[in-house]
Order: sequence, then structure tokens, then C-alpha cells
Amino acid sequence: MHPLSPEVTSQLEALPNDSLIRLASNYGLEWIDSTARRMLGKVSLEEALTTFFPELPQTRIAGIARESALCSFRNFLWNYALASPGEDGLETRCHTGSSAELLRETKGPAIIAIWHHGATYMVPVGLQALGISALMVGARAPGDWFWRIVSRETQLVKCSDEHDSPLSLKAALDRLRKGGVVIVAADGRSGKLGVKVPFLGRMLHVAKGIGVLARLSGAPIIPALAAWGPGDWSVDFHLYDPLSIPARGSMPVEEWESEVMTATAKRFEAIVRAHPGQLRIDRIARLCKFPRIRRSPAATPARDVS
Repeated sequence: MHPLSPEVTSQLEALPNDSLIRLASNYGLEWIDSTARRMLGKVSLEEALTTFFPELPQTRIAGIARESALCSFRNFLWNYALASPGEDGLETRCHTGSSAELLRETKGPAIIAIWHHGATYMVPVGLQALGISALMVGARAPGDWFWRIVSRETQLVKCSDEHDSPLSLKAALDRLRKGGVVIVAADGRSGKLGVKVPFLGRMLHVAKGIGVLARLSGAPIIPALAAWGPGDWSVDFHLYDPLSIPARGSMPVEEWESEVMTATAKRFEAIVRAHPGQLRIDRIARLCKFPRIRRSPAATPARDVS
């Protein structure tokens, strides 16, 4: 098992009531270890991470593995925490710049791009803390707890298959054309309409919905991240500067959308490298399924962002 006792213990002490502490104790290390083995198979968590960060020493890889396992554990357990009666509180620390001021003043249109990294479902909570409501496009709905902590102005449109995709795209485009904000995952499953982008030494196949929405609406693409805070159950919400993308009409449609998705993946690679411990076990397992990119000796990692 992963040596996580001190970290897990500190998380248990921060839980809001005794029943949750008992629940967490029953899962704890056993849940983390069994989840890693079930999802990664014969590859250890450290071995998988080494393929993403080959430039890092093994001591750092081991630290990221502990942080990653704990991130997955917190995502799992937080569902129970917010489902408990009377547990509506959630501390959100916002780390924002010009993007937040832009959204406060104009309220949109804007595409909030997310990656399945950290506490993904908490992004709308971070936006709400800034006074911004949004339409979420997602493959599955969050639990009932989610709707207890977000305002009714936050809405969800499902995009789980090829039948849903045109309907969700239309709903998102309508929202943007009315000056609203939409939240879309940049690493969503692609179906038949995806593009290939490099990410952490792998060639990913991702949906190009963000590129399509940006082309049709002209809305800026603003990356966001909700990350678990160190040592407690709070969330650090990061809203980054808009992506720099080619002018619309400057190249053929498919080439333009591919360029936009590549730029989006590059920005999120930098974000992930700045917060590697927020990599969840399920996403690590998914990344491992994509083919590796042959690295040249002169290759350098993406620049870190805060």
C-alpha cells in the first residue's frame, strides 16, 4: 500500500462529523490502494507518473503519487461530506487576474475551459464565489449535493453521446450568443469528431467542442482549475488569462479548430505541471491508454504556471 497514513490522518481530522470520520477510516488506504491496482493494472502509480514526468527525480515522483492518491480520495469522500445534513459549507479561495475582472464587468460571453484535474465539479462553485453563473456541458450530472451549494442560475446540459452532442452544442452556443458563460471540458471524450493533441508525452484524442464554440461565437477561452487545498477540505479556484488563439477566418475551419485545441492542451499541460499532485488516479489510468510521443533529446517540458 502507499504510505499515506499521515496525510489521510490529517484529512480525517478535518472532516465535519464523526460519521464521516468512521466512513473515511473504513475506506482510507485500502480504498486508495485497491483503486490504483484496479485502474492501473500491473503498472504502479509511480511508474505511470514517471512516463508523464521523466525529468523528475524519483523522490518527487513518489511525492506526487501520494498527493495524487489523496486527491482521488478527497474527491470520493467529498461526495459523502456534502450529502450529509447540514454540511453546506465549502471554503473557496480565489486566485484570479484580469479574467475575473472581465467577467465581472461583462458577464460574458466566455468559454471556461476545464481539464479533469483536481476537484473538477468545484469550478462552478469558484465562479459563483466571483458572482458569475454558467451553463455546464458535461457527460454526467454531479450528485444531489452539487445542487445544494450552487445557485439556481447554474445550469447543466448533458453531452454523453452523439445524440446529445448537437443539442448541447446548440444550448452552449445560444448561451454564448446571449452574452453568457459556458463551462466545457477540454479533455472530453471525442467520439468521431475529435482531434489529436500532445499532452504530457502522450498523443490524446479529445473532443473539439471548445474549438467549435470559439469559432462560432468569437468568445474568449479562459482556462480554470479547482484544486484541493493543502491539508484541509478547502478549494483553491484558479482563473487564468484567456488563451492566445489565431484570428477567426485566418485558416481553414478544421485546421483552426485543431490549432485551438492544441493551444488549449498546451496551456493545461503547463497547469498540470504546476499542480501535478491534483492528477486523479482515474485520469492517470486514462492517459496511460494513449500512445506515447517519441521524445527528442532536446525536448523541454511546458512552462509552469501558477
